[in-house]
Amino acid sequence: MIISENERNLETKEFEEWSKDYDEIPDVDLLKMKQLLEKPLVRCEIKENCTSYYLSGQYCRCARTLFPHQSHYEVYKKLLDEKAKATLITCLNKSND
Repeated sequence: MIISENERNLETKEFEEWSKDYDEIPDVDLLKMKQLLEKPLVRCEIKENCTSYYLSGQYCRCARTLFPHQSHYEVYKKLLDEKAKATLITCLNKSND
């Protein structure tokens, strides 16, 4: 993938702004989190063609546009893990009955 210096600089600037620590990080929008847990984040259909995904991986522009700060995205990932564990436990309990 050919990436211009401008694209690389813009991606770096956007990521740094999104992930920096600042005094007043907005509160987590619980309704939005609930909606995203019901219908999880979908990234670009063709990740290989996405400059942002290539440069930033899981922290690509797709994730950054949904979450106002990196800490919100980290909360979302933890909630997804907990949801997966709960679903697995429920399935295991049903199969043991």
